[in-house]
Amino acid sequence: MIPGFVLRLNTALVVVGAGFATALLAGIEPVATLELIGSAFVRNRYLVLFLLTLSVITLLERNGLRAHAQAVIVRLRGATAERLLLV
Repeated sequence: MIPGFVLRLNTALVVVGAGFATALLAGIEPVATLELIGSAFVRNRYLVLFLLTLSVITLLERNGLRAHAQAVIVRLRGATAERLLLV
């Protein structure tokens, strides 16, 4: 999974790919993996939150969240506790 992030691949694809790779290493066939994900989705609707979270993270990364966060951190380097409390 880490090489996918280092190569700046799509976050959702990296996570799903890591899940399938883990399932294959565990000896679970791809069709059985899809069945497992589908049954978990039907039983537990929290999977929707997981998928939505991945989608939001992907969109934020694509739209420059990291660059914006770096700019904010650079501006805060001279910040002290007193300056932050005054704002």
